[in-house]
Amino acid sequence: VISGLIKMFSNEAHVSIPDYQYKQILRNLTDMGQSNAIDLMYTVIDKVSRGGVQNPLGYLMVSITSASVPKPQGGEINGTN
Repeated sequence: VISGLIKMFSNEAHVSIPDYQYKQILRNLTDMGQSNAIDLMYTVIDKVSRGGVQNPLGYLMVSITSASVPKPQGGEINGTN
């Protein structure tokens, strides 16, 4: 599923993803779990297909990195309850 979404992104963005980046993207998306990866990829593909992104591959990489940053758990805000 994730491989298919990466291919869909590549087609929509009209970019060819180098092998080393493809492997990194696939690994990062797989690590975040299928449901989250699918949601992220559909969001990125939608934005790219609307023409709102000048560097689609860079946008994808930043989106993956941002989604991979752990979020605070529970009701904590800035380390306080």
